[in-house]
Amino acid sequence: MSKRFIIRMGLLSAIAFAVLSCKETPLEDPKEEPKEDPITAPVASVEINALDRTSVTFTISSDSPGDYAWAIVPATENINSAEDLFTEGTSGMFGSSQKIEITYNELEGGNEYSLYYAVRKINPFTYSELYCEQISTVFPYEEMITLEKVTTNAVSYHIEKPEGAKAYRHMIVDYNDFLYFQALVGVTHDSYLSAFGLSDKESKTFDYEWVQKSH
Repeated sequence: MSKRFIIRMGLLSAIAFAVLSCKETPLEDPKEEPKEDPITAPVASVEINALDRTSVTFTISSDSPGDYAWAIVPATENINSAEDLFTEGTSGMFGSSQKIEITYNELEGGNEYSLYYAVRKINPFTYSELYCEQISTVFPYEEMITLEKVTTNAVSYHIEKPEGAKAYRHMIVDYNDFLYFQALVGVTHDSYLSAFGLSDKESKTFDYEWVQKSH
């Protein structure tokens, strides 16, 4: 064999060995950066503690620290998202118990309402889903006098005529005025009502408004 042939064979063997070596050596995987744990959305619940024709008391609870928002609207109205509720509704911060009890005194008897509520984590803002609880103030009349609505300058009340009664009298009077006449002429509730009360023969709901006194 010629010297040139031997050199060529040696070069080819070296190249083949290098190729085989590359195939046999696995490529190292690039190091993956650790993934951050996803921020889980908080979860809320509500408990209706008391409900009548004019008011409701309820407790909102959350599984995470943060704040809450709520709104009570007629059942025909909608709130679209938890973000909207925090903008349009009433909001506040939870205490250490992550619970808040709320009393709302502006309901009206004989109606259907929706109680919307939601909670969120603060840093960063992470909202729960928007929750909705139905509230009904449709109750049968079980008392002779039932309040239907109370505001700072008005009251609505229903009188259910007692079975067997032919008529009844009713009125709203300033308590201080009644005390004045009581001290002046010794009137009682019955005598005051007999003298100034309004008479009716059917079960009805009455609305009464008054002007706020300036001080």
